[in-house]
Amino acid sequence: MRRDDHLYEPHALRSLVRRWVPIADLGETAVPCHVVTTDLLTGRPCWWTTGDPVAVLTASACLPALFPPVLLGDSLHVDGGVTVPVPVDRALELGADRVWVLDVSGGSLGRRDERMTALDVLLLSFAISRSHLDRPQAPLRPGQQVVRLPRPDFGHTEMRDFSQTSRLIAAGYAAAQLALAELPVSHRS
Repeated sequence: MRRDDHLYEPHALRSLVRRWVPIADLGETAVPCHVVTTDLLTGRPCWWTTGDPVAVLTASACLPALFPPVLLGDSLHVDGGVTVPVPVDRALELGADRVWVLDVSGGSLGRRDERMTALDVLLLSFAISRSHLDRPQAPLRPGQQVVRLPRPDFGHTEMRDFSQTSRLIAAGYAAAQLALAELPVSHRS
């Protein structure tokens, strides 16, 4: 059995971030960007608004055991979704009145027609736990609203298959556009 802390090298993920985020620091984004990672030493979420986008975004997307943890400061960090699956509360804390949630976690959970590997079981369990934690923890204040858009049908795509990234991004974008077009005009502002 392997003794590594990960199954896959993060080269493709890092390359994707470099291509899609051509800035030197998160603080350079046109719209303020808040990225969450999970500190493996404390088990707490860490929010980033500045820093190396490749390191921070790779850490934020670093599914535990699939990719190696990323050293940020003095701590190792993994996917922010471990502690904050959908950062609704953070958006509300930052002053949002309306938070839009588009679930892009994947298709159906069960797969009875295939024999699952130990990794499949781990990833599926992780996805299930995340799906139960996407509700605001604090009560909404008057005037605040959380709008959940329907989950797009991506078909069956392996979570580990980065060859489908462009297609999945396009499908997510199209699903968001369709859902927004179907909303009443009062929700679009």
